[in-house]
Amino acid sequence: MRIRDRVLIGAAILGDTFFELSKSPHVRHKQIIGILPSDYKASNFTDAVWRMVKTGYIEKIIKNGEPYLRLTGEGERALVRDFPILSLRAKKWDGFWRVVFYDITEKQRNIRETLQYKLLRLGFGQLQKSVYITPLEVADDLGEYIKECGLSEQVFVGVCKRLFAGDNKQLAAKAWNLSQLNERYEEIMYDMDDFADGKGEMSLDQLYTKFEEILMDDPFLPKELLPDWWLGDQAIREMKKLLSTVS
Repeated sequence: MRIRDRVLIGAAILGDTFFELSKSPHVRHKQIIGILPSDYKASNFTDAVWRMVKTGYIEKIIKNGEPYLRLTGEGERALVRDFPILSLRAKKWDGFWRVVFYDITEKQRNIRETLQYKLLRLGFGQLQKSVYITPLEVADDLGEYIKECGLSEQVFVGVCKRLFAGDNKQLAAKAWNLSQLNERYEEIMYDMDDFADGKGEMSLDQLYTKFEEILMDDPFLPKELLPDWWLGDQAIREMKKLLSTVS
């Protein structure tokens, strides 16, 4: 992942905490560098951050008399362009499902796989073999993509208030395999506890990279669709706490 992506995702998910230890304008604190790849130069990180400040992706603020960096609206838009799934974060669901179903033959396997990749990038979950769903408002954008690719007779998009396949939380848990993702969040929370107690086998960089990989698989579903046992929000809070307290 590009350093720009790591910074923007960190700023979006972890907020000011991501930069809390850096005390800009230096952005060279050993702990913030600790979440970067071990072969990545601190000076390159500083340069990348300040390029984003100049382009308006992040901004310098003063909080409790100290300077920090935070994500701007432009940075949020840039992040969502590259990682559309993040646009779900913290949004209230409008109550409508967007459903895609298709019939693409094995002879057009490459086209089918490209479509599937596009759907996953847009935050869709797989309900059945050729059926994908999302609570995101992406029907119009997806319709344009389908038309541009000449797939209008093979791919269909619908918007509906209700799907007769169990309640909405059960449906979401199945389409995005939330139980498995929840287990990964639980595991990394144990890893964070071990790291904080000095018993962990992973470095801060390895721990954060693992956390980042889970984030990229998280559909960031609206709270109305998350199960009661969901640990994603708690894991994010724990990572914020770890980054703000590690010495």
